[in-house]
Parts: sequence; C-alpha cells; structure tokens
Amino acid sequence: MTWKLHQTLSLIAAAGLCFAAVAPAHAAFSLVDDFDSYTAGTNISGQGDWTSNSGSNDVVVDPAGASNNALYIGGGTTYNDAINIADGTTGTLFLRVRMPNGSLNSNFGMAELAAPGAGVYDDFRAQVQVTGQLNVRDGGGFETLTTTDADPADNRNAWYNLWIVADNTADTVKVYAQSNGDSAFASQRQLTSGADEMNFRSASTALQSIYLVTQSASIYYDDFYLDASAQNQVNPTYSVFVNEDFEDGIADGFTVYDTSGGSNNPDFQINAGVYSQANSNMDSGANGKLGGYALASPVVGAFTLDVDIRLDDVINDPGNVAADAGLVFGWQDVDNFYQLVFNEDTGLNEVFKIVAGVRTQIGSDFAPSGIEDGAFHNVVLDRNVATGGITLFIDGLEVFDLVDYTFGSGRVGIGSINDAASFDNFLLTAVPTPAALPAGLALMGLAVTRRRHR
Repeated sequence: MTWKLHQTLSLIAAAGLCFAAVAPAHAAFSLVDDFDSYTAGTNISGQGDWTSNSGSNDVVVDPAGASNNALYIGGGTTYNDAINIADGTTGTLFLRVRMPNGSLNSNFGMAELAAPGAGVYDDFRAQVQVTGQLNVRDGGGFETLTTTDADPADNRNAWYNLWIVADNTADTVKVYAQSNGDSAFASQRQLTSGADEMNFRSASTALQSIYLVTQSASIYYDDFYLDASAQNQVNPTYSVFVNEDFEDGIADGFTVYDTSGGSNNPDFQINAGVYSQANSNMDSGANGKLGGYALASPVVGAFTLDVDIRLDDVINDPGNVAADAGLVFGWQDVDNFYQLVFNEDTGLNEVFKIVAGVRTQIGSDFAPSGIEDGAFHNVVLDRNVATGGITLFIDGLEVFDLVDYTFGSGRVGIGSINDAASFDNFLLTAVPTPAALPAGLALMGLAVTRRRHR
C-alpha cells in the first residue's frame, strides 16, 4: 500500500517530530507482517515467522507499486505461527489479497496448529477459498456468493482488503471484503449470503497460525494484521488521524459548531471520560440540520470512523420518543455536508446531504440494530470517496450501503439534531489527502498521527 503507518512514523521521527503511540479502543490491530523489511526476490521460508515448503513462494515487488513488497505464493503450503486467538475469544485477521489472471485454487485462513500440515485442508479452522470467486467454508462445504454478486474473477489484478472474524467460542466465522478496484466491493461488505456466520471446523484450542495453501496457479498476499480480542472492521493500513477516548477531560482538536436556531444552544462537555452534547432541549438547526456538532480537525477523503454512541434522552427524557444522535462527514462548511441520524424512532434513522443549506435524504431508512435502547453501541462508518460508497455498521452488523458523490474530502464529527447524546472512543483512520497534512510535511508525502496523549 502507499501509506504505511509504521513507515510514516519512522520518517516523521527522522524529521525531528515526535508523536506518542496510544492503543486505539476499537482498532487494536498489531502488524504481523507487511514484507517490506525483506529483500524482493528471496524465498519467504525462514524469514520472520514464515515457513514454506515451496521454492516458488517469494517476497516480490508489489505489481501495483514499486515502493511496496508483497508475498507471492506459486504453490504448496506456507504458514506463520505468530498469531494467537485464544479459545473462548473472538479475533480478527486482516489481510490483502490480489488474484492474478488465470485459473485459481488457493485457500487461506487460520489453523489451531502452530505447524499445520502441508496441504492438509482439515487443519483449517477459519477458511476462505479462492477459485472462480471468494468462498467461505461453512462446515462441510463452502458458502458462495449469489449469482447476482459480482465475481472477483471479473476484477483480477485488484487488491482486496479482507477481514476474517473468527469467533473461537462458537467456532464461527464472518468474512468482509472491500476493494477500490471492484465496484461491487467499493465499500466493505460481508462476503457470504444467506447467513451471518459460517461454521468452521471445531476448535478446542487457540488459533495459532496463518495458513496458506495453493494447489495451482498463483496469488499475492500483503499486510497481515491481527486483533486477537475483538471483531474489528477498521482498515489498519490507513493512517490514524484521530484517536480520542476523552479520558483526560479534553476533546483535543475538536471544534464545536452551533447551528441551533434559537436560545437553546448546544452544550458539549466531558464527564467521566465521555464526550456529550448534554442539552436535552437544544434547538435544531434550520431545515432539520444538526443543532450542534463537534468536528475533528483533519480534512480526510476515504476514511473509517469507529465510535461509540449513546442516545442519552432515551433515559433522560422518556417522554421524548424521537431521541437522536448524529454524525457529520464530508463537511465543507455549515451549509454543505453529509448528516447521518440515529433515532429512537426506528423510522427516523436516515442519511442526508445538506447542499446550500437544504437537507435531502439519500437512500432509505436503515435498521437501527438496537441503538435505541439508551446504551452505548459501536458504530463504524466507512466512506470511499472514489466510488461514492457510504457503509454503516452497528455492533458489527451492516445496516446500510449506498453511493453518493456529492461531497469528497471533508471534516468528520459528532452531534445531534436537538437531543442529548454521548460519544466515546472516537477513532478516525483515513487515506491522507494534501489538505490533511500539516505545513511542511505535505512536500515530504507524510501522514501525521494526531494523538491527545503525550
């Protein structure tokens, strides 16, 4: 990939700048391997934690960009024994896959053996198969995409981001994919159809290894990351722009915008490590816009926002049957941005674009997935400006996926129309855009990690 966080921080450090690292609340991915520390043209076996039984499994220059290395698998078995998703835990393996032209018969996933056998398919637990398309193992067979879904075979030579979410308690797996080179996967979406979770071969111990088996043809892999303790749908190859848990009592870099139309103004405050718009009687903005919102400082293009949200007035004001909270993104100015609204009234969960101050709904209402219960819920918003994709997940379940090109790069924030709402663990990861780079660093081509803690 073009932007790699650890490389960026190294370059920034070399430039004399220092940023402290803080583990994100919902993005606790750790790099397993990106192959950039190895010499292109060398066999992968014996490098890092990799073992391979084939002389054709090499570190190579990424066919999509000469500044990046990748893993080329020409056949046989390769594994890495440096992961651990404990029995009784849910974890996520992130990786990138590129399928070249020609026939394919490759499998990848995780095994509970530190050293799985050569081509022993029964050693797979969580397993994805690449033939004509991407298939996910479900018990004794494979769950395939429906015929109405675009076949990745039609979009070869594009990199796909994959999230393999393994529940090592229930022995089930969910797989999500996204690709900038495939319009059918422009936004992150679940691979399988007809069921949320696939059954993998029963595991009684930890998942201990990444397991790659190629029977014929070839395939490329890159950027293996592991979150050993959670379902995690953030893209770890993006740069971290904002990681704020508000525990120090400061909403660092956030700017509050008051668009309320009357005397009841927004009241943003931090209590017990939670950032809230605390005024239950705030006036809404003109034409149904959010009455108050707080924008994070960076301007971003494609991004993922991972944040916890609570509709406070579900509890504070039981007579209010339309308690709300909101997100802002693609913000250009106070009259031009996207607005996403969560509401206690399930018919009022909507996405809007505000153009010249006029609010227009885009797409249909979305299922709230329990967010109306007055408790914190995890929300992940994924935006792909190149394809127009806007995808929302609540507690790991996709609730909408739509396309709109009205606004590209912009600012991202949190707020509400006219009710009290709370936010925590705000994590914004994004592909850097020139407008997001501090002066002096844009010429160096660097992304900056913005952190509150020192």
